Order: sequence, then C-alpha cells, then structure tokens
Amino acid sequence: MIRTELNYIRTRAAADSIISAEMGYYQFIAVMDNRTTPICQSLDGEIFPIIELSQGENAPPMHVRCRSTIAASEDDGKQGRKPVGQRAARDEDGKRIKIPADMTYRDWKAVYIDKTRTLEDWRTEKIKSSLQSIMLENRIRGEIVYPPPKLDVSKFKFDAEHTQGDKHPHNVTEEEARRFVSNAYFTIVKYNGNSYNYYGREGAAFVRMDLQTIRTAFKSDEYDEKVKKLIGVFENE
Repeated sequence: MIRTELNYIRTRAAADSIISAEMGYYQFIAVMDNRTTPICQSLDGEIFPIIELSQGENAPPMHVRCRSTIAASEDDGKQGRKPVGQRAARDEDGKRIKIPADMTYRDWKAVYIDKTRTLEDWRTEKIKSSLQSIMLENRIRGEIVYPPPKLDVSKFKFDAEHTQGDKHPHNVTEEEARRFVSNAYFTIVKYNGNSYNYYGREGAAFVRMDLQTIRTAFKSDEYDEKVKKLIGVFENE
C-alpha cells in the first residue's frame, strides 16, 4: 500500500509541474518488463490532455503497486513529434537494455520478447504510419509509398521546359533531379500509377512513368507546409 500511495503522490506532483509549465498534455509511461499488468501495457505511450487526468483511469496508480509514471508532452501526439532518445527496458533474459523512446510496450514485446518482427520492421512500420496519418489529416492526394520504389532514371528523358523554363524557373539541373529520385525519403503515387513524385531532404522530382520522363523537379525551399510535415517525420528520426 505504501508504494501505491507514493505513486499517487508522485503522479499528482508531476501533474502539478506540467500545469505550472503551461503544458497541455501528458504521456503515460509503463515499465518495460514482464511484470507490467495488461492495463498499464495498453496505456503505455498514450497521450492525454492534462485537464482530463484521472488517477486510476488514465493515470497512475492504475492498481495496487502500480509502477507506471507520467511525463509532460508538447502536444497530443498527432503533430508528427515524438519522444527522442532512449528509454529503459529489459530483454527476454531480464537484462537491462535501452530501446527507442517512442517504442510502446506492445512494440517492445513484439521485437524483444516474442520476436515476431525485427527492429527494422518496427521502424519502417512506424514511419509509414506517421506518413499516412499526415496524408490523411492534411488531405494530401495520392498513395504514400515508403520505402520509396527504387527506380533507375538514368535513361529517362528530362523535361527541361518544366524545370528550367521561364514558366517554371525551378533552376534544377538534370543531375540534381536524378539525385532527388535516388535520395528520396518517400514517394507519392498519383494518376493511376502514372506519376511517381519523389521527395527528399534536398528536393523533389516528379516522374511520369508512362512517358519515361522526369517531368519536373524543384528544391526543398519550395516545399509547402504539408510536404514539410511529411519531411519532418525523417528529420525527427
């Protein structure tokens, strides 16, 4: 009972600090080992408005001898931001390890305990999910593809008029456009698969598959706010 009462007091103190710092959200953090209860497992990583904090419902202690904690969050978790760094956990042998800070209990269990997927699988799925959420929330048309399809454009035509002409002065060279394709973070496919739009840190190149042509290309300083949100997924990795 003493541990439970201490957890209650610690959570209340953490909540008061979050409110004092004028931060509107908190994240539920469970302990990453095989002693964690199902209720805390399910809540790990969830973000809630601080004004909705209710101990025993969405904040520790969730039960007698609960070991879970809370931490401040800058937003509701839907803005593309995520915890950075590492968090403590234990492997299948009970040894202390460090795992990505944005890995939830369910993910940790799948990768390190059950081994139903690899760490690389988890990273790929996490990035793809973030990209799809941003596409949906910002009503971006097309199908997001990650990792981007490998495409040899060495023999594709380069439409200079749509890249360097007076009407489209993007000032991108043919060499740069081809590099944008090879170094892209992701692709947005449009027009029934005829247009593959490659986006990366340096810039974007739009490829017309039916014409075997790099139709246009532009540098990253021309990205709009929607594309910047997609790029931000990778800058935060």
